[in-house]
Amino acid sequence: MEASSTYLDSPKNVLEIGANRGRLSNYILEKYKPELFLPTDKFLAKGNTLPKALLDGEQLPFKEARFDWIVSGGTFQWFESLALSLKNFRAYLKPKGTLSFSYFLKESMEPLASGIKSLGDEGRLLKLNEEPYLKQCLSESKLNILDYHVIEGVDYFESMSSMLQHLRFIGATHSNGHHNLRSKDFRALDAYLKHKKELQGLPLKWKAATVVLTV
Repeated sequence: MEASSTYLDSPKNVLEIGANRGRLSNYILEKYKPELFLPTDKFLAKGNTLPKALLDGEQLPFKEARFDWIVSGGTFQWFESLALSLKNFRAYLKPKGTLSFSYFLKESMEPLASGIKSLGDEGRLLKLNEEPYLKQCLSESKLNILDYHVIEGVDYFESMSSMLQHLRFIGATHSNGHHNLRSKDFRALDAYLKHKKELQGLPLKWKAATVVLTV
């Protein structure tokens, strides 16, 4: 996620929402070397050795503007109220501070959604919003849009098991109670997507908006 290199000289105080496994966190530390870096996430993620604050991005405890840059990769689409969160982030930013994030749109993961739906509530794909909803929230935020564009891509996985593990890591699936997807469910979904399987593996298509805003 390139934001500060274009819109900030050198961000000193950086807040990351949804640090997950720490891939973006490590990139920020290496490239920008901020004086204060606070990676946050609602859940612990396996493989992330970087210390982070267990904080819900929609219920942060900050009361004042203290960050030069707030950044997030693929987290905001799971928020219950994006409009309210954007207004809160605006209050956390210093004058001329930057907010940059990527946001998965409704067209993402659609082939997978119907396959998971057949399993009932044991492996439900969380709802994604259409692009007009995102644009409305941006308008209500009172933040200035510096950059907005939509990108599309395909990630390939060797099996449904590895694909669903990836979706759990990015917060795209959840299970009710203590139920987990079983191996036979993976086989069922493998069969469901067999007609889509290519040489590279099982395709997971995605579509995301990348946004850069400023106060």
